[in-house]
Amino acid sequence: MEKRIVLVDDEPAALRVLVRAVKPLAQAGGIPNESFDDPLLATARITQLLQQQVVVFLVTDFNMPSMTGLQLIQAVRGRESYHRQCQAVVFSADSGGRNRTDVVAAGEKFLDKLTDQPAILNLVREFIAS
Repeated sequence: MEKRIVLVDDEPAALRVLVRAVKPLAQAGGIPNESFDDPLLATARITQLLQQQVVVFLVTDFNMPSMTGLQLIQAVRGRESYHRQCQAVVFSADSGGRNRTDVVAAGEKFLDKLTDQPAILNLVREFIAS
């Protein structure tokens, strides 16, 4: 089954850093990656990939203007089959309080954008190896 890594962050500098960190791992594993600074465009693309039976690993920021990272995950996992097909992790520079609580309560992984980049990369490695 085909795999894809999708990175979403509305802040261009943060997205570039994430892409630079993930791209070598993805290339080494033969996994295409795509990045979006607009969660609505990302939602449309991920939905398209899932309809094509592509397994997606989504790394998304939490705080974005049009929707949160959690809302993005919920939007693309609208069908039960997509839940298994789309793995996700949410990260945020604002890692305390309600953001983390909401994401974890929904059963998703939540990492700190500023300190947990190694953990994000480990999750990417696990996805590539799976």
